[in-house]
Amino acid sequence: MSWACCSKTPLSIATHVLAAVRTVNRLEQVSETMRYALNTLAAAAPEWLESRIEPHWSERYLQRADSYRLPAPAAP
Repeated sequence: MSWACCSKTPLSIATHVLAAVRTVNRLEQVSETMRYALNTLAAAAPEWLESRIEPHWSERYLQRADSYRLPAPAAP
């Protein structure tokens, strides 16, 4: 994609990019907070946590959020 052919100004493109980065940053923060809380609960009350945790949570929150790969955008 050539920047010269775009109908949007570079400033509006930058605004969309910054909004996307902010969204990803917030998702990473929420994921890391959840991971920390689950790890703390696992250390403090493993039996209680084991009886209440969903099976897929351990797969989701085992890795750090910055190691996730976002899905590829859908082709038009």
